[in-house]
Amino acid sequence: MVSKYTWQEPGSSYLPSDLNAAFLLAQFEKAEDIVNDRLKSWQYYFSRLSPLAGRGSIELPCVPQDCRHNGNTFYIMLQDEARRTRLIDYLRVRGIASAFQYIPLHSSQGGLKYGRFHGEDKFTTRRSGRLLRLPIYYRIKRKDLDRVTSALFAFFSGC
Repeated sequence: MVSKYTWQEPGSSYLPSDLNAAFLLAQFEKAEDIVNDRLKSWQYYFSRLSPLAGRGSIELPCVPQDCRHNGNTFYIMLQDEARRTRLIDYLRVRGIASAFQYIPLHSSQGGLKYGRFHGEDKFTTRRSGRLLRLPIYYRIKRKDLDRVTSALFAFFSGC
């Protein structure tokens, strides 16, 4: 049992259970609707939070012009891990779930045991400590997006 997704041993399980396959089939059948809904929420976050990025409080995701995404995740980058931790606590007290991204593979238990990092880790570990994922899911309500963004503005007004 582990507290979060982390690589521990070689190998993997690639076969979904029948129940997981049934859920996946239903999602495949509505994939276009799901992606379009999530993209609207993603774009709303991006537009609404742009003033915080303009002030240097956060960094927003950068999608290269020749790329497309599906709105699966919306994240912000904080100045440092300590500020991210304070923001997670601030949001939690207000009933808003946010999460940090996964531990870099080279830092995971399996990575330390089986892998190696080539070169100097100038970015991966530091960026991992600054990244915060905001709630985004199919059919998230506008009022919930507003509640998250309002809480972010309130947090940064006190910084």
